Amino acid sequence: MGCVFYYVLMGGEHPFGDRLSREQRILSGVSDLRALESSDNISGIDAVDLIAHMVARAERDRPSAASVLAHPYFWDATQRLGFLQDVSDCLEAEARLIKAAREDMPEPPKKTKAPKKKGGVEKTGAHAISNESIEDIILRLPAEQATAVRRAITLLDMFEVNSTFVMEAAPPPADGFQVVGMPPNHSAAVEAMGEAVGPSKPRRVAWDRRLDPHLRRDLGKFRKYDGTRLRDLLRIIRNKKNHYQDMPPPLRDALGDIPDGYLDYFESRFPYLLLHCYYFVLEDDSLRTATVFRPYFRAPSL
Repeated sequence: MGCVFYYVLMGGEHPFGDRLSREQRILSGVSDLRALESSDNISGIDAVDLIAHMVARAERDRPSAASVLAHPYFWDATQRLGFLQDVSDCLEAEARLIKAAREDMPEPPKKTKAPKKKGGVEKTGAHAISNESIEDIILRLPAEQATAVRRAITLLDMFEVNSTFVMEAAPPPADGFQVVGMPPNHSAAVEAMGEAVGPSKPRRVAWDRRLDPHLRRDLGKFRKYDGTRLRDLLRIIRNKKNHYQDMPPPLRDALGDIPDGYLDYFESRFPYLLLHCYYFVLEDDSLRTATVFRPYFRAPSL
């Protein structure tokens, strides 16, 4: 079925190349979809992702017909934009859960200290735990809440995996078109809260350099955004869409009409963002089956 899809989209071409190399490519399971990705086909990157899975060598790696129909390639602009907003809301809820654990935890007993010689005032109250490690806080939480906080940290970390790839709009990795991978050795979620994560940090890329001057000037008027964190880019998409009518006319003109123009503004700059979010949810059973995400993975009625 993947070969038929590619044949139709590319006007008679084969996903495993020309006649001379086709048989060897099929036997080795190496497709060549670069022509489709670089074509003018709308949603070409999504089509590449779908077909790459459909022509996978192992049958178990190929999607079912229902999964094919539920792939983002077939989503309209409203559904695509809604999904990005829902993922953003999900991530923000997890971040608030971690923040609450840090700020609302009762202050731990303190050891008696000798008075300071130079009149320093020691801080007290709930925010005095700001220098306490998140792991120490988790250990003092009730078991159920501790589990929820650990999962929240894991989810935020997982979402930032390959964020540089998404923000740079780089070509597909050599090993396929999967965007979401294994979590890094340190916690990006904890790092975002000011935790120490080790002696070295990976190179970070800022997404705001891909935005036009109108939007860049408007950032930060109502809240701060971290240009190196992918979930903050999602929050920009969500917040500006919800406050579209409140934006100055030049900014609305730059972003385009909702949903098509607005979505195209961000997808043209971050073409892998939707797929990144899609696999992030798809590969987590609890997210995929959650009420808010379940409709996205259900094949449409024909």
